[in-house]
Amino acid sequence: MKKIDQNINKNNLKNLGSTLNTEIILKIDQQGNVLNISTYGKNEIFNKEVKAAATKSTQDIKWVAGKNNQGQKVIDILKIAYHFKN
Repeated sequence: MKKIDQNINKNNLKNLGSTLNTEIILKIDQQGNVLNISTYGKNEIFNKEVKAAATKSTQDIKWVAGKNNQGQKVIDILKIAYHFKN
């Protein structure tokens, strides 16, 4: 979250309201690589800014892959609520 805060373009968010919310959804493969990033919130401009910041923040990060009941690594979905106050 700190990296997203650092990478978000705050100038593009000045006129969007005082409190902004979105949900970041990361799809992680069996090797810990980010396959896809999506954002879902009411403000499309904010969603795009958060997605760009999340993409930049996670590009060189290896995640711990999820595991099923048998202990095998699987594709996993991670949902993170993101809030921003102007």
